Amino acid sequence: MNGAFETLQSTPRGFKFQQGSNKGSQAAAVVFKMIGIGLIIAFAWTLGSLNEQQIADGWERYKAKAKEGPRVRAPVHRHQDSLPSRGPMS
Repeated sequence: MNGAFETLQSTPRGFKFQQGSNKGSQAAAVVFKMIGIGLIIAFAWTLGSLNEQQIADGWERYKAKAKEGPRVRAPVHRHQDSLPSRGPMS
């Protein structure tokens, strides 16, 4: 065969696995990630709380517009004489 499977399964050139990674640093990284996710959620919650009235008004406008139904536009008909000319040869 062409060796594609072996190529895909081999490690990249120059890559070395970390030997004996510190469990304490891994735990700290997980804790910081959880704190970051918590801060993002708290920010989103605060932003929603500060704009609660605007969100409710927008939701009511959306519900009213949805009850109206879809807007149907009249088809646009173009007449042959309203098209731009292509020059003296047309």
